[in-house]
Amino acid sequence: MTLNSVRRRLVACALCVALKGYNMKVKVRPKPPPLIEAEQFLVNEKPWPSGVHKVPDYGFCIRINSALSHRIFTGDWIVQLEGKTDIMSDTDFREFYEIVEEQK
Repeated sequence: MTLNSVRRRLVACALCVALKGYNMKVKVRPKPPPLIEAEQFLVNEKPWPSGVHKVPDYGFCIRINSALSHRIFTGDWIVQLEGKTDIMSDTDFREFYEIVEEQK
């Protein structure tokens, strides 16, 4: 074993201790889940959510950003989380989320 390989191992061990702690035991609690904003798209209820538009012979789309649109169906949910837009079916939405406050 060369001196350089020994030094590399020592530096690696020091980094492990600095980053992970050494035999550290702590009590933790999960972070509370963030509140997200969601809006349901219903064809018969206007105004439609921002960005939703009708495409002839195709159906409805929602503009996600300047370059991307996504097909959306009546009953789908538009979910805003950390600046990203996601489309979820009603079934999936109700499986993952619970409505805590309804706004009109």
